[in-house]
Amino acid sequence: MLNRLKPIESATPDLGLSLGRWMPSPMKGSILVFSACVLAAGILSAGESVELSKIEHFCPKGRVQDKEYNPHLPIIDALIERGTNVVPLLIKLLGDDTKIDHQIIDYWPAHTVGDIALVILTDLTTDPGWTKSTIPGASWDEVLGKPATNYALIPPYYQLQDCKAKHGSNEIQRRWQKIWLEHQEQMYWDAKDRCFRLRSNQNAADQARR
Repeated sequence: MLNRLKPIESATPDLGLSLGRWMPSPMKGSILVFSACVLAAGILSAGESVELSKIEHFCPKGRVQDKEYNPHLPIIDALIERGTNVVPLLIKLLGDDTKIDHQIIDYWPAHTVGDIALVILTDLTTDPGWTKSTIPGASWDEVLGKPATNYALIPPYYQLQDCKAKHGSNEIQRRWQKIWLEHQEQMYWDAKDRCFRLRSNQNAADQARR
């Protein structure tokens, strides 16, 4: 995941994304890693279910899909293998307020399945430089609205909680559904940059790499 202490620019000018979210987690043993791999093998088979409540701790730095920071997240690997089909699967979970019983994001007091689905969607639509959202309207600030300014610690967490308190998690789901309906035909997975992009922006992305 991203270093959430630094702002992330959205695809729309003057909108930022800042997601500070970290607290150290114990090292996972090889048995846990193996078990997670076995679990991921059947995650998206029959019923297209996504067991985000079983996901492991996210590294404080980088996106969830960045292997140098999150080498052992088989659930994320399984999601990415679904290509753009994973977007509506995650959108379905945005309204799920089921609490998760273990620490995934450092410093966050609590997590729900919907919270983690939103974090994953945000990371999957953030460029490899961690500076911009690659899909219009999909940045953290654009989806949630005005950032919380009255919290010195982990403002993105409280930004999310404030939005849910005012509008409900179903409203976040509705906003992402609107993004998906508008851009689904143009969206593709950029295997090099490991993020979703729009085909209309593909040439610009190719030029930026040169």
